[in-house]
Amino acid sequence: MIMLDDLRRTWMLFTPDSRRRAVGILFLVILMALVETAGVLSILPFLSVLGDPEVVQRNPLVATAYRQLGFQDTRQFTVALGIFSIVFVLVSSAFKVATQHVLNRFVHLQRHSISMRLLAAYLQQPYAFFLERNSSDLSKAILSETDQLLSNLIQPLAQMAAQLVVVVAMVALILSYDPLMAVVLLGTVGTLYVAIYWLVRKR
Repeated sequence: MIMLDDLRRTWMLFTPDSRRRAVGILFLVILMALVETAGVLSILPFLSVLGDPEVVQRNPLVATAYRQLGFQDTRQFTVALGIFSIVFVLVSSAFKVATQHVLNRFVHLQRHSISMRLLAAYLQQPYAFFLERNSSDLSKAILSETDQLLSNLIQPLAQMAAQLVVVVAMVALILSYDPLMAVVLLGTVGTLYVAIYWLVRKR
């Protein structure tokens, strides 16, 4: 409950325009996760045909692509699938880098926005307000504490949200492909994360 309250109060620090931008970036992050998942999926047909060329005849989707693209040789088709996979993975990686740049830029712009609004609020206070407070404390609130809010909460939270969407998409992909393997992987990785957390949480 404390964490949810902190998140609510952090959300209230954003201006209405920043909130709209945050929602737009969330959709961009979801799209990034879908593109990254599609990049992983694009490798599967290539690996299948590479390991067993007869897949071209057995798999309906692969067979349709083979005929529609006019291939007559399985080896050429395998090379084409490999090139397509490489290009698609590179494109998805570039899209991920661009999305991370937009996300980081948004987070750092919030530092400027919050600092400027805090400074404006101070300038609107009566003279007695400054007589009762040390100017160094006011400067610390504008500069140091705003940076701490950014680096210790907003930026990690944004990165966690982005990676969480990617993880959910990947887990959904594994579940659709092999539910048993997904359960084993989730159990193993989850156990490792819990063990690491309990070992380092005090430090």
